Amino acid sequence: MSSDETDDDERGPYDVKTVRRVAKVWLSEAISSMWEQIESYHHDREGPTQGNKAFGRNFAPRSSSSSTAIQFLPRNYYNSLWWVSLISVDRNNLKPGDEVALPDLTAYVASQFKFSLSLITITISLQNTLRNDTLAG
Repeated sequence: MSSDETDDDERGPYDVKTVRRVAKVWLSEAISSMWEQIESYHHDREGPTQGNKAFGRNFAPRSSSSSTAIQFLPRNYYNSLWWVSLISVDRNNLKPGDEVALPDLTAYVASQFKFSLSLITITISLQNTLRNDTLAG
């Protein structure tokens, strides 16, 4: 059997990925929160998709990392408390760019919520119609 035929196979108990978010002390909490929001979105696509179905995710507790900060990021991408703790030479070595506004994700979240409410309303309406047809028939 070729690998592209495994999409509909039953999955075993080990087919859930454990994902750990690693907190980087130098990264702004706003960036971390944005990525958590993005990863939490439910992406439904209409029509056929390519590849196998995605594995489920089990989010493990956060751990922290003392990794080296990435250079050239916009200034507001760095953690403010961490930034003020640096000496001026270290700040200059990072060569931060101008601040860049983070996207406002509330509109997307609101649209997803409205879409979910619409599906619930349609489902309830359909159930009521089926129930009425059953009682009448």
